[in-house]
Amino acid sequence: MKEKGSYADKNNDIDAILINLLSDEDKVAVEIRVDRVAFMIVSTYFDINRPIYINLQKIQALLTQAKGMWIILAIDSNARSTLWKDVLTNKRGKKLEELIISEQLHKANAESSSYTFQAERGASIIDLTVLNTQAVDNIKDWAIHEQESCSDHKIIIHEIGKGINLRQQTGLNKVGKRYRVTQKGTETFQKTFVQIMEQLTYGRYKVKPGIYELDEDLRQRVGTAQNTEEIIEEFQEVLDKACKTSYRLIRTIEKEPHHKTVPWWTQRLTIFNKKVNVQRRRYQRRKGTMGYENIGKNNT
Repeated sequence: MKEKGSYADKNNDIDAILINLLSDEDKVAVEIRVDRVAFMIVSTYFDINRPIYINLQKIQALLTQAKGMWIILAIDSNARSTLWKDVLTNKRGKKLEELIISEQLHKANAESSSYTFQAERGASIIDLTVLNTQAVDNIKDWAIHEQESCSDHKIIIHEIGKGINLRQQTGLNKVGKRYRVTQKGTETFQKTFVQIMEQLTYGRYKVKPGIYELDEDLRQRVGTAQNTEEIIEEFQEVLDKACKTSYRLIRTIEKEPHHKTVPWWTQRLTIFNKKVNVQRRRYQRRKGTMGYENIGKNNT
Protein backbone atom coordinates (compact mmCIF):
# COMPACT_ATOMS: atom_id res chain seq x y z
CA MET A 1 0.00 0.00 0.00
CA LYS A 2 1.32 3.44 -0.88
CA GLU A 3 2.27 5.50 2.14
CA LYS A 4 0.63 8.92 2.20
CA GLY A 5 1.86 10.49 5.47
CA SER A 6 5.23 12.28 5.56
CA TYR A 7 7.46 14.53 7.64
CA ALA A 8 10.61 16.50 6.72
CA ASP A 9 13.01 18.22 9.14
CA LYS A 10 15.88 20.44 7.93
CA ASN A 11 16.88 21.80 11.34
CA ASN A 12 19.92 19.98 12.74
CA ASP A 13 19.40 21.59 16.15
CA ILE A 14 16.09 19.75 16.66
CA ASP A 15 15.75 16.12 17.75
CA ALA A 16 13.02 14.45 15.67
CA ILE A 17 12.14 10.85 16.60
CA LEU A 18 9.75 8.79 14.48
CA ILE A 19 7.17 7.07 16.70
CA ASN A 20 6.59 3.76 14.91
CA LEU A 21 3.88 2.65 17.31
CA LEU A 22 1.66 5.61 16.35
CA SER A 23 2.52 5.71 12.62
CA ASP A 24 1.08 3.77 9.69
CA GLU A 25 0.57 4.09 5.92
CA ASP A 26 -1.67 7.16 6.36
CA LYS A 27 -0.13 8.74 9.43
CA VAL A 28 3.35 9.80 10.57
CA ALA A 29 3.87 10.73 14.23
CA VAL A 30 7.11 12.46 15.20
CA GLU A 31 8.29 13.50 18.65
CA ILE A 32 10.16 16.81 18.57
CA ARG A 33 12.52 17.89 21.33
CA VAL A 34 14.00 21.36 21.75
CA ASP A 35 16.16 21.59 24.86
CA ARG A 36 13.92 19.89 27.44
CA VAL A 37 10.64 20.65 25.70
CA ALA A 38 8.85 17.78 23.93
CA PHE A 39 5.84 17.89 21.62
CA MET A 40 4.34 15.78 18.86
CA ILE A 41 3.66 16.62 15.22
CA VAL A 42 1.38 14.26 13.29
CA SER A 43 0.93 14.37 9.51
CA THR A 44 -2.11 12.37 8.44
CA TYR A 45 -4.13 11.70 5.29
CA PHE A 46 -7.84 10.83 5.23
CA ASP A 47 -8.47 8.76 2.10
CA ILE A 48 -11.54 10.05 0.25
CA ASN A 49 -12.42 6.46 -0.78
CA ARG A 50 -12.42 5.19 2.80
CA PRO A 51 -15.09 5.84 5.47
CA ILE A 52 -13.83 8.74 7.57
CA TYR A 53 -14.64 7.01 10.87
CA ILE A 54 -11.58 4.75 10.33
CA ASN A 55 -9.26 7.77 10.42
CA LEU A 56 -11.15 9.36 13.29
CA GLN A 57 -10.67 6.20 15.38
CA LYS A 58 -6.94 6.36 14.69
CA ILE A 59 -6.82 9.99 15.85
CA GLN A 60 -8.71 9.11 19.05
CA ALA A 61 -6.26 6.28 19.78
CA LEU A 62 -3.32 8.59 19.18
CA LEU A 63 -4.70 11.26 21.54
CA THR A 64 -5.14 8.63 24.25
CA GLN A 65 -1.63 7.21 23.90
CA ALA A 66 0.03 10.63 23.71
CA LYS A 67 -1.87 12.09 26.66
CA GLY A 68 0.16 14.75 28.47
CA MET A 69 2.09 16.00 25.42
CA TRP A 70 1.04 18.91 23.30
CA ILE A 71 0.06 17.71 19.85
CA ILE A 72 -0.13 19.35 16.42
CA LEU A 73 -2.19 17.48 13.81
CA ALA A 74 -1.61 18.38 10.15
CA ILE A 75 -4.58 16.81 8.37
CA ASP A 76 -5.38 16.36 4.69
CA SER A 77 -8.96 15.55 5.61
CA ASN A 78 -10.82 15.44 2.29
CA ALA A 79 -13.62 16.92 4.40
CA ARG A 80 -15.23 20.34 4.10
CA SER A 81 -16.63 22.49 6.89
CA THR A 82 -17.26 26.14 7.67
CA LEU A 83 -15.54 25.42 11.00
CA TRP A 84 -12.19 25.59 9.17
CA LYS A 85 -13.31 28.46 6.91
CA ASP A 86 -14.62 26.53 3.89
CA VAL A 87 -17.82 27.75 2.20
CA LEU A 88 -19.86 24.63 3.01
CA THR A 89 -20.05 21.62 5.30
CA ASN A 90 -20.38 18.07 3.93
CA LYS A 91 -21.04 14.78 5.75
CA ARG A 92 -17.33 14.04 6.23
CA GLY A 93 -16.82 17.53 7.59
CA LYS A 94 -19.67 17.07 10.07
CA LYS A 95 -18.08 13.87 11.39
CA LEU A 96 -14.71 15.56 11.79
CA GLU A 97 -16.39 18.50 13.54
CA GLU A 98 -17.89 16.07 16.07
CA LEU A 99 -14.45 14.60 16.82
CA ILE A 100 -12.90 18.05 17.31
CA ILE A 101 -15.68 19.04 19.70
CA SER A 102 -15.84 15.77 21.65
CA GLU A 103 -12.05 15.59 22.13
CA GLN A 104 -11.84 19.30 23.05
CA LEU A 105 -9.48 20.03 20.17
CA HIS A 106 -8.87 23.40 18.53
CA LYS A 107 -8.39 24.33 14.88
CA ALA A 108 -5.60 26.74 13.96
CA ASN A 109 -6.96 27.61 10.49
CA ALA A 110 -7.39 31.36 10.14
CA GLU A 111 -9.45 33.43 7.72
CA SER A 112 -7.86 33.47 4.27
CA SER A 113 -8.79 34.44 0.73
CA SER A 114 -6.92 31.37 -0.54
CA TYR A 115 -7.91 27.72 -0.73
CA THR A 116 -5.69 24.95 0.63
CA PHE A 117 -6.58 22.69 -2.30
CA GLN A 118 -6.99 23.81 -5.92
CA ALA A 119 -7.31 21.62 -9.01
CA GLU A 120 -9.13 21.55 -12.34
CA ARG A 121 -12.21 20.00 -10.72
CA GLY A 122 -12.50 22.77 -8.13
CA ALA A 123 -11.07 24.40 -5.01
CA SER A 124 -11.75 23.92 -1.31
CA ILE A 125 -10.29 24.09 2.19
CA ILE A 126 -9.70 20.48 3.20
CA ASP A 127 -6.31 20.84 4.90
CA LEU A 128 -6.41 21.86 8.53
CA THR A 129 -4.15 22.20 11.52
CA VAL A 130 -5.69 20.84 14.74
CA LEU A 131 -4.25 21.27 18.23
CA ASN A 132 -4.96 19.80 21.63
CA THR A 133 -5.45 22.09 24.63
CA GLN A 134 -1.80 21.92 25.67
CA ALA A 135 -0.65 23.18 22.25
CA VAL A 136 -3.26 25.82 21.54
CA ASP A 137 -1.25 28.77 22.92
CA ASN A 138 1.97 27.71 21.19
CA ILE A 139 0.95 28.10 17.53
CA LYS A 140 1.11 31.56 15.97
CA ASP A 141 0.68 33.17 12.54
CA TRP A 142 -1.11 30.33 10.72
CA ALA A 143 -1.31 31.13 6.99
CA ILE A 144 -1.65 29.63 3.51
CA HIS A 145 1.59 30.33 1.65
CA GLU A 146 1.39 31.75 -1.87
CA GLN A 147 4.52 29.91 -3.03
CA GLU A 148 3.89 27.28 -5.69
CA SER A 149 4.19 23.63 -4.62
CA CYS A 150 4.47 20.37 -6.58
CA SER A 151 0.99 19.39 -5.43
CA ASP A 152 -2.64 20.45 -5.76
CA HIS A 153 -2.36 21.45 -2.10
CA LYS A 154 -0.98 24.78 -0.94
CA ILE A 155 1.83 25.09 1.58
CA ILE A 156 0.60 25.86 5.10
CA ILE A 157 2.95 27.72 7.44
CA HIS A 158 2.83 28.65 11.12
CA GLU A 159 5.19 29.52 13.95
CA ILE A 160 5.71 27.18 16.90
CA GLY A 161 6.49 28.80 20.23
CA LYS A 162 7.02 32.26 18.76
CA GLY A 163 7.70 34.82 21.48
CA ILE A 164 6.77 32.52 24.38
CA ASN A 165 8.58 30.39 26.93
CA LEU A 166 8.16 26.85 25.66
CA ARG A 167 9.27 25.28 28.93
CA GLN A 168 6.45 26.97 30.80
CA GLN A 169 3.89 26.07 28.13
CA THR A 170 4.34 22.30 27.97
CA GLY A 171 1.52 20.01 28.98
CA LEU A 172 2.99 19.12 32.38
CA ASN A 173 3.53 22.72 33.46
CA LYS A 174 0.59 24.48 31.85
CA VAL A 175 -2.27 24.93 34.30
CA GLY A 176 -5.68 26.31 33.35
CA LYS A 177 -8.33 27.71 35.66
CA ARG A 178 -9.21 25.41 38.53
CA TYR A 179 -12.13 25.84 40.92
CA ARG A 180 -12.76 24.48 44.39
CA VAL A 181 -15.98 22.48 43.90
CA THR A 182 -18.38 22.20 46.84
CA GLN A 183 -21.93 20.92 47.26
CA LYS A 184 -23.27 24.40 47.94
CA GLY A 185 -21.32 25.81 45.02
CA THR A 186 -22.69 23.14 42.68
CA GLU A 187 -26.26 24.07 43.61
CA THR A 188 -25.48 27.72 42.89
CA PHE A 189 -23.79 26.74 39.61
CA GLN A 190 -26.85 24.84 38.37
CA LYS A 191 -29.20 27.75 39.14
CA THR A 192 -26.85 30.34 37.64
CA PHE A 193 -26.24 28.29 34.51
CA VAL A 194 -29.96 27.86 33.85
CA GLN A 195 -30.62 31.58 34.44
CA ILE A 196 -27.95 32.65 31.94
CA MET A 197 -29.20 30.15 29.35
CA GLU A 198 -32.76 31.43 29.84
CA GLN A 199 -31.55 34.96 29.09
CA LEU A 200 -29.88 33.78 25.88
CA THR A 201 -33.02 32.00 24.68
CA TYR A 202 -35.37 34.84 25.73
CA GLY A 203 -37.86 35.55 22.96
CA ARG A 204 -37.81 32.10 21.41
CA TYR A 205 -40.50 30.82 23.78
CA LYS A 206 -43.84 32.32 24.79
CA VAL A 207 -43.40 31.02 28.33
CA LYS A 208 -40.34 30.63 30.52
CA PRO A 209 -38.36 27.64 29.16
CA GLY A 210 -37.50 24.72 31.42
CA ILE A 211 -34.37 22.58 31.36
CA TYR A 212 -35.81 20.29 28.66
CA GLU A 213 -36.62 23.26 26.39
CA LEU A 214 -33.15 24.73 26.93
CA ASP A 215 -31.50 21.43 26.06
CA GLU A 216 -33.67 20.99 22.96
CA ASP A 217 -32.99 24.57 21.87
CA LEU A 218 -29.22 24.02 22.11
CA ARG A 219 -29.45 20.72 20.23
CA GLN A 220 -31.37 22.32 17.36
CA ARG A 221 -29.00 25.27 17.14
CA VAL A 222 -25.96 22.98 16.95
CA GLY A 223 -27.64 20.77 14.36
CA THR A 224 -28.62 23.61 12.03
CA ALA A 225 -25.83 26.15 12.62
CA GLN A 226 -23.55 27.21 9.78
CA ASN A 227 -20.80 28.07 12.26
CA THR A 228 -20.71 25.58 15.14
CA GLU A 229 -17.67 27.28 16.64
CA GLU A 230 -19.65 30.41 17.55
CA ILE A 231 -22.16 28.31 19.54
CA ILE A 232 -19.32 26.50 21.31
CA GLU A 233 -17.70 29.82 22.27
CA GLU A 234 -21.04 31.13 23.54
CA PHE A 235 -21.59 27.96 25.60
CA GLN A 236 -18.05 28.23 26.99
CA GLU A 237 -18.72 31.81 28.11
CA VAL A 238 -21.84 30.65 29.96
CA LEU A 239 -19.84 27.94 31.73
CA ASP A 240 -17.13 30.44 32.69
CA LYS A 241 -19.64 32.92 34.11
CA ALA A 242 -21.45 30.23 36.09
CA CYS A 243 -18.17 28.86 37.50
CA LYS A 244 -16.91 32.31 38.53
CA THR A 245 -20.20 33.03 40.28
CA SER A 246 -20.42 29.68 42.08
CA TYR A 247 -16.92 28.51 42.95
CA ARG A 248 -13.72 29.86 44.44
CA LEU A 249 -10.74 29.96 42.11
CA ILE A 250 -7.76 27.84 43.16
CA ARG A 251 -4.60 29.84 42.75
CA THR A 252 -1.62 27.87 41.45
CA ILE A 253 2.02 28.91 41.56
CA GLU A 254 4.28 27.69 38.82
CA LYS A 255 7.84 27.04 39.92
CA GLU A 256 10.80 27.37 37.62
CA PRO A 257 12.91 24.21 37.51
CA HIS A 258 16.33 24.53 39.09
CA HIS A 259 19.27 23.14 37.16
CA LYS A 260 22.51 22.61 39.02
CA THR A 261 25.85 22.75 37.22
CA VAL A 262 29.05 20.92 38.08
CA PRO A 263 32.62 22.09 37.33
CA TRP A 264 33.64 18.93 35.45
CA TRP A 265 30.82 19.05 32.87
CA THR A 266 32.07 19.90 29.37
CA GLN A 267 30.60 20.66 25.95
CA ARG A 268 31.79 17.23 24.76
CA LEU A 269 29.75 15.53 27.51
CA THR A 270 26.71 17.60 26.51
CA ILE A 271 26.97 16.27 22.94
CA PHE A 272 27.36 12.67 24.16
CA ASN A 273 24.41 13.10 26.53
CA LYS A 274 22.25 14.37 23.68
CA LYS A 275 23.16 11.39 21.47
CA VAL A 276 22.43 8.90 24.27
CA ASN A 277 19.01 10.47 24.90
CA VAL A 278 18.15 10.24 21.20
CA GLN A 279 19.09 6.54 21.03
CA ARG A 280 17.24 5.81 24.30
CA ARG A 281 14.03 7.38 22.99
CA ARG A 282 14.36 5.48 19.71
CA TYR A 283 14.72 2.21 21.59
CA GLN A 284 11.73 2.98 23.83
CA ARG A 285 9.54 3.88 20.84
CA ARG A 286 10.45 0.67 19.00
CA LYS A 287 10.05 -1.56 22.06
CA GLY A 288 7.05 -3.81 21.66
CA THR A 289 6.78 -3.48 17.86
CA MET A 290 7.19 -6.38 15.39
CA GLY A 291 10.92 -6.97 15.44
CA TYR A 292 13.79 -4.83 16.72
CA GLU A 293 16.23 -2.71 14.79
CA ASN A 294 19.90 -2.46 15.58
CA ILE A 295 19.67 1.26 16.20
CA GLY A 296 23.18 1.52 17.53
CA LYS A 297 25.00 -0.13 14.60
CA ASN A 298 25.84 3.19 12.99
CA ASN A 299 26.99 4.77 16.21
CA THR A 300 29.64 2.27 17.37
